[in-house]
Amino acid sequence: MSFLRSSFVRQLQVLGKKNLLLALRNWKGTLGQILAPIFIVALLFAMQGISNYVLSQDNPHPTPSPLQMYPKCIPHNNIPCTSIIYAPNNVKWVNTLMESVSRRSHLEYGVDVVGMGHPPSMNYNPLQALIHDNDTLNTYIVNNPNTTQNAILFTTAYVPSGVLPTMGGGLPLDVGYMLLYNATATSPYHMELMRLLDETVLLLQSNKTVSDADSSSSPHIHASYAMFPVPHLRVAGFDIVAAYGGVFFYLPPMITFFIILTELVMEKETHLRLGMRTMGLNNAVYWIVWWIT
Repeated sequence: MSFLRSSFVRQLQVLGKKNLLLALRNWKGTLGQILAPIFIVALLFAMQGISNYVLSQDNPHPTPSPLQMYPKCIPHNNIPCTSIIYAPNNVKWVNTLMESVSRRSHLEYGVDVVGMGHPPSMNYNPLQALIHDNDTLNTYIVNNPNTTQNAILFTTAYVPSGVLPTMGGGLPLDVGYMLLYNATATSPYHMELMRLLDETVLLLQSNKTVSDADSSSSPHIHASYAMFPVPHLRVAGFDIVAAYGGVFFYLPPMITFFIILTELVMEKETHLRLGMRTMGLNNAVYWIVWWIT
């Protein structure tokens, strides 16, 4: 019995050393078996982290920010730019309004705020004048890219005089306009301009001047803006391991199974296993060693 026991242990040691040498010689496959589980776990951790970050970007109550003063256009690459262009420039109340807007925003009228439109010599009817001036503004913006901060087309300025009721400053009761801005810009300043323009309209309609703008009796518009609310996502807290763990955890044992199967088939093809059995290898030892390694 002691001989059989010593022979069994000896065969375990020798066969184990043989498998160890094979593993060292095939170091790439061995390294793959060791690193595969670590890689799969790290990959699942990374996917879970990305999932948590993307699905947790909720903001149901965004913080509002008050509108600031309308800023002057800042030139880029030494190319001058215009803060506001407007049309028409041949209507008295429009020019008065834009001059007041310039003074309130500390802009220079005629330089930072420039009027455009059809020449008075052209006998356009109101619709023709509106179409012409609209084309003039758009053509200027297209031919001078990145040099205009905002553009305004006053639509009620093309209504014949006497049709609309007027108020202080000769402004019509309802001042209609179209505001153009660069939607691709980080800060198009269209909301600041709307607030400034509407507040100045109310100021002039109240028979007040720009110097009265800061008085408590003058009309003021207090406005703020906020990002669109993002609700808590229904799939927030998505568990990557629960959903896809079975697919990924399947890979490491399959890599080990493929390598072991290749080694077993190679030993059988080269009659190595037959030779070891002929030399007295215990069949149980053979499978125990392979199971351990």
